[in-house]
Amino acid sequence: MGTMGIAVRKSYWNQKVGTKLIEALFEWAKENEMEEIQLTVLKNNDRAIHVYKKLGFQAIGERPHAIKYADGTYADEVLMSYYLVR
Repeated sequence: MGTMGIAVRKSYWNQKVGTKLIEALFEWAKENEMEEIQLTVLKNNDRAIHVYKKLGFQAIGERPHAIKYADGTYADEVLMSYYLVR
């Protein structure tokens, strides 16, 4: 199992950078005989969730209050999964 993160600068949004990064991850995972990719994404990050769903990820759970900000507010995360072996 491994961990990675993806962040795309706002100036690169709408240029398919995130999609290309995930597609490269799919190729790497297949070459390394991975069976599943999981990720977490902030529940309010509609742009990222849209991309992940478009690429075949499915929401499989949520983590309420996953992150606490300095101002005392919280953010929830969505757990998503993509199965390379069906």
